Amino acid sequence: MLGLSAFAQEAILPPQGESQQKIQVDSQSIDRFAKAVVKVEDLQKELQAKMESKNAQQLSQEEAQAAQQEFQAKAEKVIEKEGISLEEYSQYVLLAQQDKNFRDKVIN
Repeated sequence: MLGLSAFAQEAILPPQGESQQKIQVDSQSIDRFAKAVVKVEDLQKELQAKMESKNAQQLSQEEAQAAQQEFQAKAEKVIEKEGISLEEYSQYVLLAQQDKNFRDKVIN
């Protein structure tokens, strides 16, 4: 089930304070966004499993940072492959956090 995990949301969000333009939300956009979120969450789970298998205590700062950067790059490719810009994805995430009706459409 689609959960819009915090990690999947925040990993791709732009820094706060960046201007956000009004976006058009149609059923195709919602479908593309939902697919992207599922794929980003799958990447997040993959990263978590990778980190756990290396034993977090033995993981160096550099390894953790490299893993995060790899996740970020893969997530950006997945999002763009779904036909959504990173800016649109970020706006949809914010909208899903603020608008229950939109969030319900994405989850269903």
